[in-house]
Amino acid sequence: MMSKKIIPWLLLLIGVGAGFFLYNKYRVAPVIHLPELSLRTIAGEPVSLNDYKGKALFVSYWATWCPDCLKEMPSVERAAFQSDTASMVFVMISDETPDRINAYLAKHNYPMLFLRTDQRLQDLGINAIPTTYVYDKQHAEVLNRVGRATWDDPAMINILKQVMEK
Repeated sequence: MMSKKIIPWLLLLIGVGAGFFLYNKYRVAPVIHLPELSLRTIAGEPVSLNDYKGKALFVSYWATWCPDCLKEMPSVERAAFQSDTASMVFVMISDETPDRINAYLAKHNYPMLFLRTDQRLQDLGINAIPTTYVYDKQHAEVLNRVGRATWDDPAMINILKQVMEK
């Protein structure tokens, strides 16, 4: 008799635990160490984000097959146009092949810097995309977002401008 009353509570506890695990795995941005990233231009030339010391960075991990990434891209573009390019670099990083990225970029003329990583995004701890980070001019993380955001929202633009001014 007692066990029949406990089973629903155990199932609830297991469900809550599984939900907490999945939320943390897929909705929490991992710590990314910029100097450790292995990045290349779409043409294959090596790039280091350390080359942009003294500039704030907007770094978004994305993919051409990701609907939320594609829906977010115009918002990132508008935020980039409203930003001082001498103070902030907008970087879009994917682990896809150059051919896939180039096919996407052939249809869109975005002003952001598009780079590739040889590492799988999952190997970096990124389990949900888009995952976006904003770094100050010393490349300390200031903000991160997992999932689609409206980067050209006035409140978000204000945050980006504050980061660029510091």
